[in-house]
Amino acid sequence: MKPADIRGRHDLGQIIGLAWRVYLDNLAAMFAIALTTVPLRMLAAVIPATGGPAAGRASLEAAFFVASVVVGAVANGALIHAINEASAGGRPAFSRSVDAGIERIGALISSMLLMYALVVASLIAAPYFAVRWAFNPQAVMIEGKRNWASLDASSSIVKGQWWRTFGILLVSALIMLGPLVVASGIAIALPVLAGATIEGVGIAFALPFLIAAQTMLYYDLRARRESAAAAMQEPDSSPPPEPSRSDDTSS
Repeated sequence: MKPADIRGRHDLGQIIGLAWRVYLDNLAAMFAIALTTVPLRMLAAVIPATGGPAAGRASLEAAFFVASVVVGAVANGALIHAINEASAGGRPAFSRSVDAGIERIGALISSMLLMYALVVASLIAAPYFAVRWAFNPQAVMIEGKRNWASLDASSSIVKGQWWRTFGILLVSALIMLGPLVVASGIAIALPVLAGATIEGVGIAFALPFLIAAQTMLYYDLRARRESAAAAMQEPDSSPPPEPSRSDDTSS
């Protein structure tokens, strides 16, 4: 499929189908990227079971939280890079995508923290702004934006499409809810480390699809905005109306 076909306007079914197609066509690289988040989940799960002072455990939990944020941001950025590369007809590679995520880690984290702070500060309007700024990571990785510019880029393509965007993001999340519930159910019946491993792998399986669906929606919204902007700039090609003529009846 041509890049223009992938990065163009699509309905819900096409967005979901393209997300699966891009993911499954590049399963090895994308799943490997998502698996980088699993080791920290495993280690974080066993911290409460370790002995020692409570203050020491709290420090470890805080350290693992920070590490998880960094690793998660790199993984998300790497997946967006891989999806964008695949949508252009390329073959994404694990190392190249991770390098791209690491290269943009500062912009990814600063933009993400700014978005979360503003969403939390907005209180009852938080869901509205969460959707409005949902494409902040794509703006960072694909457009090279950061901080306010990345939030503005996301806002501009969601404008006038909030409910549609919310609906497609919700459907994408619900599609992967089943596998995640199954993985969580299995994890509960297992020892802590084994359970965390199963749950982490389940999340790693779902993550590339969710990022792919979000990125396909990003392409769609951007194409719609560009199409609307082009339509507004096109000159009116219709011929001007002929002036009305009245018959002179002078005698």
